[in-house]
Amino acid sequence: MSILISTIGMNWELVPELIGFFNKEDFNLYKNSKNIEYINSVYVENKIKKINEIWLVGTEGSLKSNVLNNIYNWKNKIKNLNYLKIKFFLIENLNDINTLQEAIAMKELLYRIIKTANEIKKDKLYISLVGGRKTMSSDIYSAAKFFGCDAIIHILDNITSDYRNIKDKINLFSNELDEKFADIFLPVIVDKEVEKNNILQYDKILKKINNISIDTNNEINKIDIDKLKDLKLINIIENELKNANNLSINFHKDMIQENYTSTFRLLYSLTPSKINELKNYKIANNIANKSKDIEWIRKLPKIDLHYHLGGNLYPEDMIRVSKEIIKHINFDNKEFNDFYLNIADKIKNNNIQEIRNIVSNPKNLRNLFNIPEPYNVAKFISLFENNVELLYEYIYKEKDKEKIIKNWVGQGIDIFEKRGDLQGSGLIQNEVAIREICKIIKENCKKNNIKYLEIRCSPFNYTRGGLSEKDVINIIVDELSKDKFCYYGLIIIGSRHRDLTILEKHINLVRELIKDEKMKDWIVGFDLAGAESQNSPKKFRENFLKLMEESINITIHAGEGEEVQNIWEAVYHLNADRIGHGLTLYEDKKILRKFIDRKISIELCPTSNYQIVGYKDYILEKTDKSLKDYPILNYLNEGLRVTINTDDLGICLTDLTNEYYKAASMVKGGISKWDIIRLIRNSAISMFISFNKRRDIILAMENEILELINN
Repeated sequence: MSILISTIGMNWELVPELIGFFNKEDFNLYKNSKNIEYINSVYVENKIKKINEIWLVGTEGSLKSNVLNNIYNWKNKIKNLNYLKIKFFLIENLNDINTLQEAIAMKELLYRIIKTANEIKKDKLYISLVGGRKTMSSDIYSAAKFFGCDAIIHILDNITSDYRNIKDKINLFSNELDEKFADIFLPVIVDKEVEKNNILQYDKILKKINNISIDTNNEINKIDIDKLKDLKLINIIENELKNANNLSINFHKDMIQENYTSTFRLLYSLTPSKINELKNYKIANNIANKSKDIEWIRKLPKIDLHYHLGGNLYPEDMIRVSKEIIKHINFDNKEFNDFYLNIADKIKNNNIQEIRNIVSNPKNLRNLFNIPEPYNVAKFISLFENNVELLYEYIYKEKDKEKIIKNWVGQGIDIFEKRGDLQGSGLIQNEVAIREICKIIKENCKKNNIKYLEIRCSPFNYTRGGLSEKDVINIIVDELSKDKFCYYGLIIIGSRHRDLTILEKHINLVRELIKDEKMKDWIVGFDLAGAESQNSPKKFRENFLKLMEESINITIHAGEGEEVQNIWEAVYHLNADRIGHGLTLYEDKKILRKFIDRKISIELCPTSNYQIVGYKDYILEKTDKSLKDYPILNYLNEGLRVTINTDDLGICLTDLTNEYYKAASMVKGGISKWDIIRLIRNSAISMFISFNKRRDIILAMENEILELINN
């Protein structure tokens, strides 16, 4: 089936004029024209096929005269055209197009009709520019250029006074025109093989317009103008065309200016003024805007690639987990009960010094009174339920959370790690603890709009309470798999400064787990962590060869507090795909260029870096001028795949939203919104995840960010 679509006004003769060209074998209107050879050549060169249906689009008022009757009377005279169907699509109760609103409603109708025709045609689709008002001709042409067609035709005419004086035009057009009138009309092909617009290749756009069509079942189809005024199709199309135009301009501009790291592709569809607005507004440039800045960051979809299971609990969370654990305590042990009754009394009296005298080292709690782990630690923590501030003071030597965050700078890795002695392997020793911690993780992801989280842990460290290392992994996977908001991946950690047999066990565990059909998509990488000063990366080359043989993703803690040599060794000896921290990378431009060339990502953790190493924070009232500048913006502008992460958010008292703000506050003048989004994209393209899942997450994030910016 081939379809011809034309607008129509008061001129009914356009129908025989068009049919005389397309269906010349059955109705050779131009037989006597002096231009017949040209007309025939146009027909052949454009591979014109006979049409089965002609769709005429106009207003109901335009057919209230004799137009409709004349078309039917003419067709009845041409016996060879019995197969030809003529269908009308009319805006109901509209006499003529007199207002802008009516003209736009007609444009919506034309777009819907041409879209529908493309969907139901079985052969060819032709578009006519003859008939109707000039606005209608313009709109049908633009619709044809958007949705595509096989040819666009126009009928040139040179109307004479003799033609105007003919009263019975039905008889005139019932046969081939005689020589006197045959040269008045000349059909010409304006455009041929019109391709549909490229944006129609995207499933996202097709889904938006999929159900916006028009009913074609009736011979005369009347459409209520109110159903066209929403401009569903026009608005979607014009918005997508504008976005496509912006995309071309902005992306080209970005490439000319040699911006080494780009952002999400869909953001280039924003207007240049909107992009400039994002580039000019600086996060953490003004303390008065802190709440507004943080709220904007919180709404953005984000990814955390460096997140330790063992350090993710705030003191409030530690109490919550501990309360769940002690529900299962039923020990008839007088020493145990007396010990904690004494501590409870000290807590009630806010006697922090006596509590420290009794429990000077939290690790000493773990094996008291032959009670299995983690019940001693859980019991101790749970006693602070009604005095959380005192637990803060016990852990951080300060009750006020804001003061802890502000003043804890450059204290080194040893003090940092001791802050986590009451959680981590001290608490994660049974199923109850693991499940409750996973629930807290899920809540945190939703609160901070985290779409993908890579959790790193050392399963063998959590087996002292009776679980096996596989039990630990299975429980984590089972609990996290219930979450539909965020995707998760697990990175197994090997320690560089503890028993090497545990490192080997973790390496073998990963190699075994990735062969398990249930686990292979969950285990996404391996990490080497721990104090860098203990052992350099190259000492673990032989151990890591087993991981390389399995093509396992590798991330290495390096360059946090030690020289750039450790980063070099992590890349060249351990084949690192990502580097945790990498703060000293700027010391060696050669290795920095290698990172850019090999697209190796850096996992920065701003608050952790601030607390352990020490950097300037320009948003604070006073910042130590002797401290170094944080390298994040230099890394980003060099073209490094630098990412923002939390590290141990419970120890640091942060979350991913605040990590982005902290990163900006450690740059003089702050970081632009555009760069914040670039950092998020760096995380997205650095995920240790399958290509298909990574693509799906990135596309969903693109759309969410675009919607947030536009609103």
